Amino acid sequence: MRPFRLHRQPIRVTGLTSLLLAAGAVPATLAQEFTGPVLSATISQRFEVDSNYRLDSDSPGTSYFGDTRLALGYNRMTTTQSFSLGLNTGLRALWEADDDENGDDFEFEVASPTTASLGYSQEWADAALSTSARYRQSRVDFDQLEIEFDDFGVPDSINQISGNTTERRYDGSVQLQLATDAPSSYSFSLSATHVDYSDTSDDRVARTTVSGGATWSLALTPVMSSVVSASYMRYEADDDEDTELNVAELDVGLNYAMTQYLSVGAGFGYADRRRDETIGGERVRTEDEQGPTLWGTVNYAFEDISLSGNLRISDAAPDTQISGSLQATYPLPRGSLNGRVFQSYSGGSSSGDEVRLTGASLGLTRDLTSISRVGFGVQMALQENQDDPSDPDVHRLDATATYSHDFSEVLSADIGYRFRYREEDDTARSHSVFFSIGRSFATGF
Repeated sequence: MRPFRLHRQPIRVTGLTSLLLAAGAVPATLAQEFTGPVLSATISQRFEVDSNYRLDSDSPGTSYFGDTRLALGYNRMTTTQSFSLGLNTGLRALWEADDDENGDDFEFEVASPTTASLGYSQEWADAALSTSARYRQSRVDFDQLEIEFDDFGVPDSINQISGNTTERRYDGSVQLQLATDAPSSYSFSLSATHVDYSDTSDDRVARTTVSGGATWSLALTPVMSSVVSASYMRYEADDDEDTELNVAELDVGLNYAMTQYLSVGAGFGYADRRRDETIGGERVRTEDEQGPTLWGTVNYAFEDISLSGNLRISDAAPDTQISGSLQATYPLPRGSLNGRVFQSYSGGSSSGDEVRLTGASLGLTRDLTSISRVGFGVQMALQENQDDPSDPDVHRLDATATYSHDFSEVLSADIGYRFRYREEDDTARSHSVFFSIGRSFATGF
């Protein structure tokens, strides 16, 4: 387990897409006008034409939809506290291509996704507390390559789920730091995720993941500190086997600030992994693995580039698991370039199986003027089922090009093109163009 830290990164809001990335996001230029609580709202309208809406292997034709969205937010910040509430939802009018005798279908549905979130943090002279909760409802009769990363850099799976159903996801976390101003400091974390569906089947099962950890850091010198950490993860899936996975880990290591801009960390540990399943009506232990682990981290921040990476090797599995990520950001004179590569193992796929997800992403933003900009992004991922080798690998690619224009500090519009690709048992492609416009409001009280 890597040492736990609270991360704070500045967020630059550019264009309507960025305004809606978080439920009830407040534009930075508006937030600066108020010193007390801020109540905000963003109303937007999006139109999109998609050549293969559900990313089927045989596209039935072109579909059209319009999303009317509302994002509400409440934010209260002081020098030591922050509290936020958010809601992002909407309504979709969908004209979907259909190859049956009835022709095209038209329907209204709740826009996907709908998200509600809550966050609270408190800082003291020698301690810090951070909590968060989120509810996310998504339609999963089609999907896009929208990989979300948790606090430990683990992405979701990229399964293509067929059928007409709704996914409900609940997330919660608590993080506590103690003795932050002392040579000997401590941190604790607890997080939980539950996912269920309105309509279950073999490829979509309810599942729950609970994980917790504790870290002790001791400053040995002004530039070097030792780290001892322990973590425990429990995963349960409501599949045919009633899968339960328990993983306990203990790590020790050193963090070393080599320069003002570069810090590295390395260590080793031991892990215990146990998997229980119901097979033939009997409860059996299908995995009982123990073994050593190795981990390393690197962080580099300078004017011309910032780099952050982590690597973990664990022998406590049927096969040695290598996971990690490397992320880099390169500022440009009028924009930025960022990239990421990663590999992770997750027991939280929609079917309940453990999967290995390997991928990369690349993004470029560039200001054309003070009120307009272009953005390009591509994400690629390969998913491999670790429990069922006969399950076909899933290849996904999502590429987007967007032009954004700010008519004012509160009125923005986007126009762009998106390409989606999936290869599983067969191949599917989709081309779409979209236009969206939104207006933000904020008031202090």
